Amino acid sequence: ELKVGDNQRLPFADCIFDILLSTHVIHYLDSAASIAEALSEYARVLKPGGRLIMQTGHPENWLLQGAQPLGGHLFRVKNQQDFRDEEALFVFENREMIEEYLEPHFRELQVGFNCQEFFTKCLKHWVVSALRR
Repeated sequence: ELKVGDNQRLPFADCIFDILLSTHVIHYLDSAASIAEALSEYARVLKPGGRLIMQTGHPENWLLQGAQPLGGHLFRVKNQQDFRDEEALFVFENREMIEEYLEPHFRELQVGFNCQEFFTKCLKHWVVSALRR
């Protein structure tokens, strides 16, 4: 069964999942309030003790080179060679910021990053694992 929703309104019952995987999606939200709402929604559908695994753009990702700061942790991509050119992306600027956003709903946070070498580009992303409170 296929269900369509978005980060802030997942079409599932409360406490239904043991694991939620959020890969390269949350940074497309347009404000800090939207990010907080999405993380609350992730917690809503996870069972207590359920695990969130999240991957999102790191400030040192090649895509953000030359990006225009818009304020509120948003950056406008400036890369005509990429399909996201002119797209505004939300960026968690450091580990502490990630912890601040996740701690209301999650515990045992582990925050790291990976860097995938893609020819001449470094695709650097935050990788987060946490348990729902």
